[in-house]
Amino acid sequence: MKLQNLAFAIGLISLNATAQDAPPIENISLINTESDTLSVQNFSGSSFTIDIYGKEFDIKPSSGLSFQCEGHTYLEILVKNMIHDYFEVPCNSRVIFEKNFNIQQ
Repeated sequence: MKLQNLAFAIGLISLNATAQDAPPIENISLINTESDTLSVQNFSGSSFTIDIYGKEFDIKPSSGLSFQCEGHTYLEILVKNMIHDYFEVPCNSRVIFEKNFNIQQ
């Protein structure tokens, strides 16, 4: 019984650690992958621009991009024209701008 409680507690701790990796912007999801590239997908009905270390990308609805990490472990993504400055994601991840995502100015 004590072993089950310990396993449950460890599971909760690891779940909490995973949740902390989530982007701090509402309606954006993050999925870790085995790929060596960052994938960005836009399922929202809005176009927006993101900046990754000075490179700007226009993301149209129902589109996305694949970004070579070039030696980075983590990448900073800035969504242009948003109140929130930026968020950091592991390079080997997929960032999903969900259906309800919109620019909050």
